[in-house]
Amino acid sequence: QNDPQIDSSVLYLDGTKIEANANKMTFVWTKATQKYLASAWKSLIEICEKLNAWLASNGFPERVSVLRKPDPSYLLELDALFAQLEERAAVKIVTGKGHRKHPLQKLHDDFAQVSVRLLRYAVYEDLADGRNSFSKTDPDATFMHMKYDYYNHTNVFKPGYNIQLGVSSGYIRTVYVSQNCNDIHDFIPAIETYCEQYGKYPKMVPADAGYGSFENYSWCEEHGIELMMKYSGQNKEQQKITD
Repeated sequence: QNDPQIDSSVLYLDGTKIEANANKMTFVWTKATQKYLASAWKSLIEICEKLNAWLASNGFPERVSVLRKPDPSYLLELDALFAQLEERAAVKIVTGKGHRKHPLQKLHDDFAQVSVRLLRYAVYEDLADGRNSFSKTDPDATFMHMKYDYYNHTNVFKPGYNIQLGVSSGYIRTVYVSQNCNDIHDFIPAIETYCEQYGKYPKMVPADAGYGSFENYSWCEEHGIELMMKYSGQNKEQQKITD
């Protein structure tokens, strides 16, 4: 930190994406998960309505309702209720081809399948934690565009991490690893990590336009850091003015 060869007042920041050790075809997309979750929830509502109709037509006093969000404990209660009703109604449980299932057993089987889907999608949402995607074999990795693909040399989505490197006088001073696909959200955490390591903020942080945003500019002014970042489209605007 006190090496005179290192100019600690300037911290050059840049990011690179590192591919995770995860299978390529294990991606889970949050938007698709939310769509499937809503579909499964709708199916559960229909099953509960059919169950209430069956209970009313067969003289059972119980009624079931659906919560706004999937709750594992409530799903277990419904499963236990199905088992009790089958026992009280003397339903003969059959499996395999050539057997006609009782209407209550059909509802129970449909409920079991929908419950598994609901719990799976609920777990996926928790693992995503606000991200747009993750990998099943490495849930911490986010699918993002890689600069180079050794399969067909094109930009494709692959599971990986965003690595931010802070360099002063040719020495790597700080490293910050994130799950964000865009560098713009990693600027403040990367500089905060540097401050935690060395007890002070750098005076200048030269970075490319990928970090330029109003939030980052305001944060730099609040912490006494000289603005050294372009914003997206700045070169085109300057070229138009020159022309």
